[in-house]
Amino acid sequence: MPLPPSTAERKPLHRRKVVCDGYERADGLFDIEGWLIDTKHTVSRTIERNDIPPGEPIHSMGLRLTVDDTYTIREVAAAMDFTPMDFCHGVPPNFQALVGIQLTSGLRKKVQEAVGGKLGCTHLIELVGHMATVTFQTIRGKDPLDPKRHRPGTVPTVMNSCRGWGDDGPMIKNLYPPYYVGTDK
Repeated sequence: MPLPPSTAERKPLHRRKVVCDGYERADGLFDIEGWLIDTKHTVSRTIERNDIPPGEPIHSMGLRLTVDDTYTIREVAAAMDFTPMDFCHGVPPNFQALVGIQLTSGLRKKVQEAVGGKLGCTHLIELVGHMATVTFQTIRGKDPLDPKRHRPGTVPTVMNSCRGWGDDGPMIKNLYPPYYVGTDK
């Protein structure tokens, strides 16, 4: 279902496109690739690039995170095709600092500590968050309804992560009955 129409006349100015893909590798690891592209609908300027025509990227950059089934980053590749300044192109090697980080709770803080501020790139850091979700969908999403994916004695990691996995809803009731708190037990 689309969004309702805007109530005011408007003109497009900026578009950000984020695409993320998850792959299972033959060696048992997973590649998660993300790409971010910013474009303007009018001519724009940066300090170094002068007049940038409409539709030409201001930012076009990506990451590949190779992760294992514990969501731990094992390898990183970063690329920047378009940036506002040439100086930005020195950032990709710094993203090697992400190796060893788990794409689990506290991720934003861990990424900020590793490549935040002048070490990193706001756009690539933001991309990591999208990629973490895709990692979860890639690894766990192979068969999310298989209750054997849950370690006995621990709260299911998906529980209360959204309405669909609420502890009072049908998914928890059917897949993880001991954790169900609904009134129709």
